[in-house]
Amino acid sequence: MHLINRQFRLLAVIMLKPEKLIEDYVFGIKLCEVVERRMSFKDRIDFSLSNLRSILKKVWLYIVTAIGIGGFIHGYVPQDIVKSIMKHTGFFSVSFAVLICIPLYSNSAGVLVSMDIALAFMMAVTALSFPEFVILKQVMKSKLMAIFAVTVGISIITAGYLFNLLF
Repeated sequence: MHLINRQFRLLAVIMLKPEKLIEDYVFGIKLCEVVERRMSFKDRIDFSLSNLRSILKKVWLYIVTAIGIGGFIHGYVPQDIVKSIMKHTGFFSVSFAVLICIPLYSNSAGVLVSMDIALAFMMAVTALSFPEFVILKQVMKSKLMAIFAVTVGISIITAGYLFNLLF
């Protein structure tokens, strides 16, 4: 059985050709080419602020958008509506919780009906949130991001259902 599992994994790697799913510049990064230099405290602050500005220029709009959507849902969507939707979706409530978390980056477990839904929601809000995809897009191509989203999404949904089944 172990041999079959290894062969399946090898076949999957060969078929997916994962090197084509990673951004090209990643392969140009040289390891162990670190040049250490002495920096004064002021130089470290300037270096940090420069990197901070560079990162914020790339992601500020996504962060503000995600915070705005999360704030709107938190402030304007009554908890009773979310609870009602979760109750009426029945078996699919865990899946629905995972789907609604994608635009969010928040801690909203308090509005959810049960622990299985809260567990799935909180895992998905971290792993499948829009800001997370912005970060992953820096090194992954779209196909790999889709594979990641589907794999992690199915895993989280399964964990939610297993939690519900076991507890």
